[in-house]
Amino acid sequence: ADAASPGSSNDSDGPLLAGVRALCDHAFASLRRSGELSEAALEAARCVLTGVFDVLVDVSKEVADDDDDDIPDDLLDPLTATLMADPVMLPTSKVVVDRATILRHLATGNGFDPFSREPLTEDDLLDAVEVRAQLAEWRASKCSK
Repeated sequence: ADAASPGSSNDSDGPLLAGVRALCDHAFASLRRSGELSEAALEAARCVLTGVFDVLVDVSKEVADDDDDDIPDDLLDPLTATLMADPVMLPTSKVVVDRATILRHLATGNGFDPFSREPLTEDDLLDAVEVRAQLAEWRASKCSK
């Protein structure tokens, strides 16, 4: 990212941070294009977005430092290989992914299931209740250690 955008570029960022960086950059560019904010207000917005991104980078590093080797594969998003927070099932492929991951996919104009290539909208997503329960059990077991 350049000096005018809030996300700091780092090729080692995972897909989640890359997505957050892109969202921060997009939000800042939209604010700039609107022409409704003064340069001082744009600078304040850039600082806020940069701060949000920096906090997420720090949290991401802390999570990465944790022992991730014991996360069951069923709890990892198959597209990002990260722990799911809000698992949903894609109705045509029956693959469970994290809601944020598939919403990012849909937001980029890709209105299809990435596994089956069938049409997909946000309304089609199914709550993955069983995986959500497994996730809660796994988190509870991590807290009790």
